[in-house]
Amino acid sequence: MCLRCVTAAGVLILALPFAGSTATTRDEAGKEPVPFTTVSAGASTHHPRRNGVFLARSLAATKTWSGWVTPQARKALRRVNLARYGVVVVFRLQKSTGVKITRIALSSRTLGLWLVIPKPPPPDPTIVTLGAYDLVAVERRYLRNVSGLVVRAVTVE
Repeated sequence: MCLRCVTAAGVLILALPFAGSTATTRDEAGKEPVPFTTVSAGASTHHPRRNGVFLARSLAATKTWSGWVTPQARKALRRVNLARYGVVVVFRLQKSTGVKITRIALSSRTLGLWLVIPKPPPPDPTIVTLGAYDLVAVERRYLRNVSGLVVRAVTVE
């Protein structure tokens, strides 16, 4: 089952606070940190034409967005044991490469994502627009009853 894309464009532009943790106890805001493993990260000229995040619990649910990642990322995705893990992917449309999930936390059936993005480059019309992505695996036990994804914070580095 694939959750519909949650557009993160406004959050990517406006949100700048940052917090990072991979502990397994609840933090001060009552959010349960969720451990995750990076499956693949990179950039592709094939992209969703907007920022977004997706959750997939099966290989079939990745069909919506798997064409937007590199062939190497699709190969790595096929190696994920989807009986034990789900995958979360974040896309960022930009004129450079880079987006990284630094933290995931669970609160009220929603997975919150904390992201880091690079500083934008100076304007240059010759730079090709790329779709950067970060693809991570999350144990299915953390995905039970999850019905939404939201970008909680973005840090520019």
